[in-house]
Amino acid sequence: MWACDKDELIRRIGTLAKREMIPMGQCGFILSDGNVRIAVDTVISDLYYKGTEVSRRLIAPPFPVSEMPDLDAVLITHSHADHIDPEMIMDQAKRKRNFQVIAPASILAALDIPEAAKMNIGDYGEGNVGDFSIKAIPVPHMEYEESAPGFSCFYGYLIKLDEMTIFHAGDTIPCKRLLEDVRNCGSIRYALLPINGRDREREAQGIIGNMDIQEAIDFAISVKASTLIPTHFDMFKENGADISDFSEKVKGKITTIIPEPGKVIHL
Repeated sequence: MWACDKDELIRRIGTLAKREMIPMGQCGFILSDGNVRIAVDTVISDLYYKGTEVSRRLIAPPFPVSEMPDLDAVLITHSHADHIDPEMIMDQAKRKRNFQVIAPASILAALDIPEAAKMNIGDYGEGNVGDFSIKAIPVPHMEYEESAPGFSCFYGYLIKLDEMTIFHAGDTIPCKRLLEDVRNCGSIRYALLPINGRDREREAQGIIGNMDIQEAIDFAISVKASTLIPTHFDMFKENGADISDFSEKVKGKITTIIPEPGKVIHL
């Protein structure tokens, strides 16, 4: 359920101020530095069960891609359909000259957009969009995978603005390497971590898992994040999480913000 109607959502996106972020469902967020807007894992197109016209989304698409306000950059953590919206990306690339996409190299190669729009920073590489500094951290989506040496298939992003650092993990599971990589990057203000977990039943259906609720809480505490923002719980019935369960388990352990699609978060 969106926190506002279509017209208000478009207005909110188009007028985001510095250090404001708007959740777009699942792992999608749009952030502003006051001048530029970047979207991370934002999917506004519909998603269907294979071979059908039945939508998989519990949160309806908010508006056609043509009505998305101009974005300056899109960050993509990996190629799964709930994290990448090729139609929206191509539409943005056609209308904005300096538009940039930061993504794993294998995704950039497949996107039908101008080469100048592709920012291929590679593992632990950094890029800048406006006042944002963005660093790509390889993450395991069950395991670490590369399309070529130094070019992972799955990224999390460290997004820095002034003294504030946000870690958007995309889809991942906890491991020692990831924990050390994030710790080595300094103070984390906001940790955006998946909480939908994993199990044999979903894996048998080809649904790759993530951190569960307790693992996300433990990870955020271990990297000394100031605030935990849970993700990957509200888009799909078959691959979500009980946010009330999260709220109960996290109580008294770490500051949290529960993202509501369409409701602006002041960072």
